[in-house]
Amino acid sequence: MLYDNGPLLKLLADAWLVTEDDGQKGLFQRAAVQTVVWVMREI
Repeated sequence: MLYDNGPLLKLLADAWLVTEDDGQKGLFQRAAVQTVVWVMREI
């Protein structure tokens, strides 16, 4: 559902910003980008 993805995207973006481990940072980055792509496709 679209309304669930706003808070999820904020959480992913915050995790991406504060994570110092490059592997984890990449994981959060990919998840955030994929979420945005999905939301933009569905809107």
